[in-house]
Amino acid sequence: FERKAPDLRKREGLARVRCLSFKEKLRRLKRGLDEEYFDELAFAVGESERTERQNVDLATIVANLTKRSTHLRSSERARLDRRVGKLLRILPFDLARPIVLDLLSDPLKQRRQIGLKGIRSEAMDDQFVQLLWNRFRETEDNTLLKAILGRPIPLDALDPRQLIESFDEDYWKMRVIEATLKANRSRGAKFASSHPLPFIWACGRLEDKRMASLVVDCLSNASDQVTLIDITAWALGKLGATMELTELEALLNQLSEQLAAENN
Repeated sequence: FERKAPDLRKREGLARVRCLSFKEKLRRLKRGLDEEYFDELAFAVGESERTERQNVDLATIVANLTKRSTHLRSSERARLDRRVGKLLRILPFDLARPIVLDLLSDPLKQRRQIGLKGIRSEAMDDQFVQLLWNRFRETEDNTLLKAILGRPIPLDALDPRQLIESFDEDYWKMRVIEATLKANRSRGAKFASSHPLPFIWACGRLEDKRMASLVVDCLSNASDQVTLIDITAWALGKLGATMELTELEALLNQLSEQLAAENN
């Protein structure tokens, strides 16, 4: 029972706040760090059907808590910002947007991260992408750029060649190429020669059978084919490219013979 007690108390707390009127839930959310059941209240408000007026009232509370946070010492600010993040995610984005923009403009990385959690993928218009890119250039915080990569890159607003050089890890380079391929296949294919491993990885993730020939061409033109064998086999498997996998097996045999000859 002792191990289950915290969960039981949490469920009881949620049940109690669910019984409150919406007005009372908002009143208690205003208390910020002084509200013991803040998380439960946020959850209850999030699952409620809300009128436009109620959403506006909720947005006002979130904005006020965001401003209040700036006057707190670091540990308390971090706690209140996390609570702000919970509320941001349940607001309609047209109301959350000005709060998100304010947080993204903050010099503190932890506050920018709270702002990023409030972004919706449908908000990634050219203007928003440009804002994130500009903030990255000011802060060198590439978590701002990671938010862009869930959708096709708006190529009129951002050059993927600049974007890919902002990351050191192959995983994020792959995500840039994947988002570019989604936006424009021919633009994305240009990365095959400069970034072969992330390119092949991106093609496999897309699971678009049309990418199989691009994967094979990338491997064929690579200067170091040995390091690409594993990722190529994985990608061709994801693409269901049986014929290309047979050709890959022949290439693997050829490379094995070359390595054996060199070692002798």
